[in-house]
Order: sequence, then structure tokens, then C-alpha cells
Amino acid sequence: MSGAKEQTVLVVDDDPDITMTLGIYLEGKGYRAASAANGQEALDAVRRQRVDLVLLDLMMPVLDGFETLKRLQGDPATAAIPVFAISGKYLDAEMHARMMGESNVKAYFMKPLLLSNLGQRVAQVLG
Repeated sequence: MSGAKEQTVLVVDDDPDITMTLGIYLEGKGYRAASAANGQEALDAVRRQRVDLVLLDLMMPVLDGFETLKRLQGDPATAAIPVFAISGKYLDAEMHARMMGESNVKAYFMKPLLLSNLGQRVAQVLG
């Protein structure tokens, strides 16, 4: 399996159906899936456990994905973790370019997600 090394993917989304669906899909591909319902939970999770990739919803309560990304990038312990940004809202070209150019965001996905595309990108980034 592609994720046989037990790499951990943290799914961060305030929609429990999305975190559950993505978790089941990723585990089926051989990855360990962890979940967080908001950015603060995500920051707590990356401090508690090794995380190899973060799937980060941008629009969430408590701490949104933009602020979470900023905090991940600002901490030397988490700055190198690759991030896939996910949103149900369209990002204009300037915001997309800034996010992709100034951060460790490796991919951007619009909801609803096409799982096969996500799976391919996860495999590419995690090797």
C-alpha cells in the first residue's frame, strides 16, 4: 500500500461528515488518519503527535484555516509540514497565489472533493 509507512494525515474540518469520509478514505489507502474540528484543535494535534500532512479547511469557527496556516508556518517545529488547503469558497487569483507562494501549501482543493485526485496528490507529497 502507498501509505504502508504509517504516515499520519491530519484532516481539519468543522464538518464531521467530511472528516469521517476523508479519514476512512485515507485509512483505506494505508495512511493513519487523525482529525480536528477547527484550527486550534489542529495546532494542539500537531504538538501531540507526528503529522506528515495536514488537510486544512480554510473556513472554520474558532480558528480559521488562514490563521492556522500562519501559525503552523510561524513555528519551526511545524513549518515544514506540507498542507493541502480545502475550501467550499472560490479563492480569487491573488489570494490563491499568495497562499501557494508564501506557505507550505502544496495543493488547493475545492469542495466537493474528488477523492481520486486527493489520493494521487497525497501519494505524490508523501512518497
